[in-house]
Amino acid sequence: NVPAYVLVNDDLEVLLLDELKQSIDGSKSGGGFLPALKQVANVAALPGIVKASLAMPDVHSGYGFCIGNVAAFDMDNPESVVSPGGVGFDINC
Repeated sequence: NVPAYVLVNDDLEVLLLDELKQSIDGSKSGGGFLPALKQVANVAALPGIVKASLAMPDVHSGYGFCIGNVAAFDMDNPESVVSPGGVGFDINC
C-alpha cells in the first residue's frame, strides 16, 4: 500500500539483513518472531496506512509491528486498522 523506510546506520543494516537471510535459509529461528524487515513491510501493507511504514534506529522484531516501527492510519477510511502491536501492549508502552 505504501513504501517502507528503514532509518539505521550501516552496522544495524548488516544485522537486519543477516536476520532476514537466516530466516529465509532456516539457519536461525528468531525466537518465533518474524524478522524486523518483514514486519516493517507487513505494516506497509495494512489497510488504511498513509504515507509510509517507518523503522527507526531502535528497530527489532516485535509482535506484528517491529519495535521502533512507526505508522499512521486514516481513521476516516472504514478499512483502516488499529493494531495492538503498534501500541506496545506487551509491556504497557
